[in-house]
Amino acid sequence: MSYKYDVAISYQNEIEDTAAKIADYLRRENLQVFFAPERQLEILSENLHEVLYDIYKNQTLVRLLLVSDLYLVSEWTQLEKRVSQAENPSDMKRRIVVDYTVNQELPKDLKKLVYIDGNKVYEDEIASLISRRVKDLKNENGGQTGAEERIIFQNKIIQNNYGTQKNTSVNLGDNAHLGDINF
Repeated sequence: MSYKYDVAISYQNEIEDTAAKIADYLRRENLQVFFAPERQLEILSENLHEVLYDIYKNQTLVRLLLVSDLYLVSEWTQLEKRVSQAENPSDMKRRIVVDYTVNQELPKDLKKLVYIDGNKVYEDEIASLISRRVKDLKNENGGQTGAEERIIFQNKIIQNNYGTQKNTSVNLGDNAHLGDINF
C-alpha cells in the first residue's frame, strides 16, 4: 500500500517545540512528515475531524504519538489516538508512543503500543528510531525480513547530536531496544 506520509506526528501544544525538532530530523532522513502547523491552511479549510481521521487512518504509514499530560485530555489528540489504535491489533508496529507525561501515568491502552520514554532520550534519537522503523516497514513490503540488518547494528557506538555516546546493541525486530528504549 502506498501512503502520502511516512510519519504523522500527533502531539499537544505544550510540546510543539519538541514535535517540531523531531519533524525536522525526520525530514533530514528524507521522510514525508505530516506536522499540523505546516498544514494549517489545508486542514482548517475542511471538516477537521474528517481530515485528521483520513490522514491518521489512510494516508500515513507510521503514527507517532507524543503523549504529554495535556495530550491525554485534548479532544483532537484523543481522535488521533483512537484512529491510530483502531486498526488490526497485530499492526502495532505502525504506531509509536513517546511518553512525555510528568504528572500522570500513561494509560494502559497506550502502553500496549510500541513505547519510548521521551523524558530519557533526545529528539534526534527518537527520529532515528522512527526512521529505522519506517525503513523496516517498507522493506517488509518488499519481502525482506530485516534479520540481516540486526547483525550490522550490534555493538556499535551510537552518538546523538548532543555528543552523548552509548556503546550498545541495537535490535530492530519487533522487540528492538536501544538502552532504555523498547521498540
